[in-house]
Amino acid sequence: MTDVRHESIRLRSQTLHGERIVVVPSANGPGEKRIRAVVERNAYDFQSNARVSVWTSDQGFEHLASVGIEDCEIFAFSYQAKQGTWEATMSRDLDRMIDLGIKVMA
Repeated sequence: MTDVRHESIRLRSQTLHGERIVVVPSANGPGEKRIRAVVERNAYDFQSNARVSVWTSDQGFEHLASVGIEDCEIFAFSYQAKQGTWEATMSRDLDRMIDLGIKVMA
């Protein structure tokens, strides 16, 4: 079970940007872990990415994994997409990245 602490899905400077921070139970004993997923899609595939990280008290968010934008559903959209057409797709990609982060930490 995840607890969403922050979510932002918006068009930011010609980039479709999605970010979600969730809190999940720690797989290694008591406590919780904060996981952050970020997906960015712009006009250039090489500048677009999806990544997931985990919060550590000594280093802040530490990178766990990345996937190429071509592996995300949002790849089918461009930064010129109309409002209301791409947000649900971005949300699904953020879900996938959160799930990937949980698997990597297990």
